[in-house]
Amino acid sequence: MTEPQFAAAVEHEHLDVSKWDEIYVVGDVHGCRADLERLLTKLEVTDDDLVAFVGDLVRKGPDSKGVLDLVREVYEDHKIVGMICHAGLVGISADIVEGSDATGSRGIKDDLENAGATWVDEPAFRDGNLVWGRVVADIPEYCRVLVDALAKH
Repeated sequence: MTEPQFAAAVEHEHLDVSKWDEIYVVGDVHGCRADLERLLTKLEVTDDDLVAFVGDLVRKGPDSKGVLDLVREVYEDHKIVGMICHAGLVGISADIVEGSDATGSRGIKDDLENAGATWVDEPAFRDGNLVWGRVVADIPEYCRVLVDALAKH
């Protein structure tokens, strides 16, 4: 495996991958819970593995509700759930934001508050097992908080 190369001006964090047996990055689930569960079963994911979902969990596809149920199950299992920008809408729909401090893009502030979250205008932070990031410009800080949460989890 080659080491990634970063320009000196690019902020980045190193994640100690030795804490997990396997690390999987999954994107573009698009509401296909059955396909996602087949993939996770095929990979034989255990509690000693890290699975990171990077965008487009729901919106189109046959079972967005099922994917939201899965997000809620992960949250209820006290595993880390990270949300940045508009991803707080997934947290709202999964019914996991009530009582939490929350942030995201300004366009979902009212939605988060109406769902029972308290809006915090900060680049990134952790509240319990939820990691929040505000907008794309805050990705470096969000990644630092997310990496720290995963390292301590």
